[in-house]
Amino acid sequence: MWYGILGPLEVARDGHSISVGGPQQQVLLGVLLLNANTPVPADRLIDHLWGDGAPSSARRLLHGCVASLRRTLVGGTGEPSPLARQGPGYVLRVRAEELDRSRFAELVDAARESSGDRSRAGWEHRSSLLREALAYWRGPVLDGVALDGCLPETIALEERRLRVLEQRVEADLILGRHAEVVPELQVLARLHPLREHPRKLLMAALARCGRQGDALASFRDLRTALMDELGVEPSTSVQELHQQILSGEAVLDGGALESDHAVIELAAPHHELGPRPVGARHPSPALGEQVVRYAMIEGRTVAWSAVGNGPPLIFAGWCFSQLELDWRNTAFQRFVREFAEQHTVIRYDRLGSGLSDPGSPARSLAEEVEVLGAVVDAVTAVLGDPGAPVGLFGYSSGGCVASAYAATRPDRVDRLVLFGAYAFGGRIASPRTRDALLRVVGSHRGLGSHILASILLPGQSVAERDEFARCQRASSNPERAVQALAAAFAFDGRPQLAQIRAASLVVHRRADRAVPVVLGQELASRIPGAAFVPLDGVDHLPWSGDQRTPAELAIDFLDPESAAAITPRGRHVA
Repeated sequence: MWYGILGPLEVARDGHSISVGGPQQQVLLGVLLLNANTPVPADRLIDHLWGDGAPSSARRLLHGCVASLRRTLVGGTGEPSPLARQGPGYVLRVRAEELDRSRFAELVDAARESSGDRSRAGWEHRSSLLREALAYWRGPVLDGVALDGCLPETIALEERRLRVLEQRVEADLILGRHAEVVPELQVLARLHPLREHPRKLLMAALARCGRQGDALASFRDLRTALMDELGVEPSTSVQELHQQILSGEAVLDGGALESDHAVIELAAPHHELGPRPVGARHPSPALGEQVVRYAMIEGRTVAWSAVGNGPPLIFAGWCFSQLELDWRNTAFQRFVREFAEQHTVIRYDRLGSGLSDPGSPARSLAEEVEVLGAVVDAVTAVLGDPGAPVGLFGYSSGGCVASAYAATRPDRVDRLVLFGAYAFGGRIASPRTRDALLRVVGSHRGLGSHILASILLPGQSVAERDEFARCQRASSNPERAVQALAAAFAFDGRPQLAQIRAASLVVHRRADRAVPVVLGQELASRIPGAAFVPLDGVDHLPWSGDQRTPAELAIDFLDPESAAAITPRGRHVA
């Protein structure tokens, strides 16, 4: 069998196309292929097929759709069907050579593994592999199939295709094929007017072709787009290239292009790195939409976003994050903008989730710290101040990551704020309760997401919890959700907390249903000189319920001149 999802849905046997059937059959197969070899719970399939309007007979109708799809895939051959029942759902078993996405990923991995060869032959080999990988793309992911609920997966695939295309063009530029790539880069610049990396490559290619005027015009177009849409200037590296072209210097040799690829930017914020005046909370013209970028760690990409103006404040990654979906949440965006009036707020998706590399997630707290470190390095490099200390904000399991980073990299953190955090995940709940929750989340995604929503947001309305549950299901599959939760329960930062030297504030809601307040108190007691501030409320997430109080506490604490107004260091406020 052959399956194609990198474009219109395609199914073939022995080189002959197979008609899958109507829209519901196509949606069913599309979801199963996006999760190939991973069981998809029946509830999740029902969500994709009928959404909130699922009929009472949805489960029976789903069985009929599955039976029909099985007959289509077998086609009277007498072979076992690749579509099987597993647990509370279904799994479509597909070999790597049968799926275009798998072949695409294999070729991209092969190109990455060959990156150590810097010879011309090595670059030729990488360019060839990346070109072959891109040839599998026939259009947008599952073009024509209505898969609104799978948007995060399709966005991640489309983003990966674009990054691979940039890498292939960059390899061709290093090989001296500047005239050949100009038309391709011009199309990319038109389709993605706020994306800086292809525009930088276009400027270099035009300048190498002797078209300095066109290269300068391309820079002006980029700057106008960024200023009009986001209120930000082009990144430092793009401005440096602009100056090189203006001065007539040699433009970006292969080595320069190659080294710049460590941080792939879409746009860079304009910053004032010094502290802003106390109490200055007026809206800033730079408070536009979030700007997404990518950092590299051991050959994998970590998606991070920036919004706001001022010194960097990095939100450490927690269990469930998806940069795009989170930003669409009105309450979450309002919470971030509170900080963004005085800081450039940086968020990122953990490996294996959201817009970051879709491979396996980090397996330990130490690996999560390495991911955060890559983001900190990328951010300070973009700001033009590599190695500068930053502020960290960690909530829930992200508090473990932030505190562990502050303990092991004391020179990189000047202020640390923790909300709803803990020192040891093993104390959050009993082993029996933890195991039961992991089983439900892994085997019954619909029920599991609603249970998590009721635990994290007990003070919110049913509609708000339902929306949070839908966001969970859309942002991660059951396997990743279980891995993220299991990691959160396993995090143990107790041995390192005494090493933290940054000024630290721990805030916790007294009736937090997810992480008991006593765990927040324990966390603060283990950090030298930390202030502990309990707040009223039952919701676990800082942007849920009364979000203004935790935001104002954190913002004041992050300002050295007003931090003392909260509490003297070392004093725990009851």
